[in-house]
Amino acid sequence: MWKPTSIYTKYYRKLVFIEYNYKKIGDRPKKIWGVLVKISQPNIDGDYTVVIKNPITKCFDCIASTLITNIIHDKSIENIGNFNSVKDYLHKKLNYDVVNEIPKYLINDIDYL
Repeated sequence: MWKPTSIYTKYYRKLVFIEYNYKKIGDRPKKIWGVLVKISQPNIDGDYTVVIKNPITKCFDCIASTLITNIIHDKSIENIGNFNSVKDYLHKKLNYDVVNEIPKYLINDIDYL
């Protein structure tokens, strides 16, 4: 069972992947992705509801925290975008071989919520 931490609010409106198990023992975890919209307050049983929005279909998905195993935010897309915005400046200051090696270290920057 997943419980939210105090840092989850900075991930609102960001792309997340949710791994969850659905009742069958031995099943591999399923993954869905979307933009994190909201994490509800706990209900009487202490469970939370996580709401995400699919950016392509504009549909909302609600998942109970009892099913969730992990919520993952992949920052590598943002890091590579930030790097591409300063890439021309770095080409002027550094050698091309150094600048071309930097993106290799920006991938797989993952936060687990």
